[in-house]
Amino acid sequence: MSDSSSGMVPTDYNGLTPPPPGAPNVFSVFLDDAFDSVDALRLYDFHADFAVPANSTFTERPESPLPVAAFDSRSPGVLTGARNEIEQPAPALTADYLNAIGDRLMLRLQYLNRGGTELLTTVHTVNAGVIPPPGQAPTIAQYRAATRYYVLQKTSPGGNWSVQDQGTYSPNTTERWMGSSTVDHEGNLAVGYSTSSTSVFPSIAYAGRLATDPPGMLSQGEATMFAGTGVQLGTSSRWGDYTAMTLDPSEIRPSGTPTSTTTPAPPRASLGKRRSALSSLPARPRPHRAR
Repeated sequence: MSDSSSGMVPTDYNGLTPPPPGAPNVFSVFLDDAFDSVDALRLYDFHADFAVPANSTFTERPESPLPVAAFDSRSPGVLTGARNEIEQPAPALTADYLNAIGDRLMLRLQYLNRGGTELLTTVHTVNAGVIPPPGQAPTIAQYRAATRYYVLQKTSPGGNWSVQDQGTYSPNTTERWMGSSTVDHEGNLAVGYSTSSTSVFPSIAYAGRLATDPPGMLSQGEATMFAGTGVQLGTSSRWGDYTAMTLDPSEIRPSGTPTSTTTPAPPRASLGKRRSALSSLPARPRPHRAR
């Protein structure tokens, strides 16, 4: 494979209903027409034979690559490997800006079986700012990180995956990246991510839509889970390792667990590891655990 993305992610089972017996684990990676021929998601089936490992197979699905709405994943450091891409307020300098990690799908690629309809949800970071000419990277001033989300569906046990919903969430000039998403058994979608700008300390927020809302937008709006109180310094531009949005099986609804690990020494950001449960959309989250 020669995909533009450096990261391939496997499906991760959510909810109460397991996949159909014998169903493969699906892996996905995105294609960007800035580097490939099309904006798309590639999908692969992994059949594992644990009794005879040599009989295991890893094959691209017939509907792959699956075309998606146009996007551009190029970030300021895409050509040079520089990580300082996401703006922070002072006293952070340009060299202290954070890594957008725009070259891969974000964990997790979540699987949910809604009584015969199988769903996959995932996100990655795209540029909602100025798109540079082919072969170039955006400057930090041109770049605005945004969260691109997808919901794929198919009818089990057969059928092909198709795009049930997709969109890019960027309602203002704040950067939104390091996202994760999930769908509950009612079809409601929640997307969690980090936020930052020259006037917003690195923070954690979420947005979503109800199953009855129009597709292509997170109509329920945005709420802040945890507001940052400082900037991130001295971590090689890393932030938010790692995030996850998952389901609360006891309540069958999106229960957000975006997790951000940072260095707590002032004046650095001190979110530490945070977990929050979404009681509804777009209501404020109720704290579930923080440490």
